[in-house]
Parts: sequence; structure tokens; C-alpha cells
Amino acid sequence: MIEIEKREEKAEEQEEKVVVKKTKDRAFSFLLAQIFFCTIALVFVLVASALGGEIYAYSKAVFDENFNKPININQVLSAKQTAKILKAQKLNKKPTKTAKKLKTQEVKTVNSSNITNSMCLPVNGFVTSEFCYRVHPISGEYRFHSGIDIGAKQGENIKSSLDGTVAYVDEKGETSYGKYIMVRHSQGVTTLYGHCSKIIAKVGQIVKKGEVIAKVGSTGNSTGPHLHFEVKVNGVKLNPRLFADFV
Repeated sequence: MIEIEKREEKAEEQEEKVVVKKTKDRAFSFLLAQIFFCTIALVFVLVASALGGEIYAYSKAVFDENFNKPININQVLSAKQTAKILKAQKLNKKPTKTAKKLKTQEVKTVNSSNITNSMCLPVNGFVTSEFCYRVHPISGEYRFHSGIDIGAKQGENIKSSLDGTVAYVDEKGETSYGKYIMVRHSQGVTTLYGHCSKIIAKVGQIVKKGEVIAKVGSTGNSTGPHLHFEVKVNGVKLNPRLFADFV
């Protein structure tokens, strides 16, 4: 009996040792896995930092190849409008107010032959950031840049790209745009000029194409003097290169 009990105790001890060994092995494997994945993550961060410029260049090249081409603005807007209306019909719902409004606006969309390439350059300078996805220079986030940035000297004249009426002016500069001005033109076109150092035109003022409306600055989220230029057509932001030959 005593020998049997001793054998059973010995067997139990061996089983415990096996369990402990397996537990230690699993813990060690888990630790190795953590070290491996942390190393991979660190390498990825370092590579991404080193290749940030190349990633931006690649995204720009892809965008230029697929989107930055001469297009018919009527077709772009009509496609968006039709998609929203079809979506409402697919859900067996009556078209929403937005869809109805868009449907009635189809006859008011911009005639590309009248607007495309008719804008003057808003400032003398060179494009430093395109209408595309990019790594934000301040936040570091990868997101879409809804206009183009034109590098220029501090205090350089900013001109209205078309005839129009000043719709809004922000002289406080508390938003990411800093001090900016919006001008409403004909055929649903609106232009925005951001990061200004000084706003010259007033709300409600009628301005001519090429008339000075502000001065270049670096207000808001900015890393240096430049103009952030946006174009909207019936509320849709489009690539400013569709409307003027930027350098």
C-alpha cells in the first residue's frame, strides 16, 4: 500500500512538473511573440518615417494618373446627384429633400466650357501641395487635402480668380484656415483663400477677376507663408487645376 501511494505521489509530482513546464513554455512563447510584434511595429514606424516623402510622391502619382485629368464638370456633378437619388429609390423611400434639391440643380450645374481654365492665378508662386491625400505637415495624419497650397512671399498680393462677390471674411484667424476670405462667383462657383496675413476686401464687396482681396500670410495651421486655395461647385470641392494652369 505504501509503495502504491508513493508511486501515485510521484506520478502526481511529475504531472505537476509537466504542467508547470508547459505553462512556462507558453509564457515564454507569448513573451517572444510580443517582442516580435513590437519589433515589427518599430521597424514599420521607422520605415514609414524614412519613406514619408516617397509615400506622398506615390499617392500624388496615383492621384494624378486616375483623377487629375481634364473632365466635364457636368458629368461629375450629375453622377453624384444620380447616385444619391438611386440610393433613395433602392431603399424604397421617397427621395430626400437633398435628393430633390440636387435633381432640380441638374440644369444649374457648371458649364465646363465657360469656367474651366478661365480663372486667373490667385497669387504668384509655386504649388507646394496638391489636391490629394497627403501626410498633414502639422498633425502627421494621412488625410485628404481639399485644395492646393501655393508657396509665396509674406505679404504677396492675393487676387480674386474670377468676378464675384465677397461672401465671407474671417479676420480673427482662429480656425485651421487662419484668416481667410470666400468669394461667390456665378454658376455655383465659390473660391476660398486661406492663411492670409491681411484681408483687404469686405463682405458684400463686388470684386473683379484679378483684383487684390488679401495678402499672403501664415496664419492658422501653417508651416510658412503660402496660400491655401479651394474651389467649390454647388458645394462640391473640386481640383483647382481644372480651372487654371498652376505652376
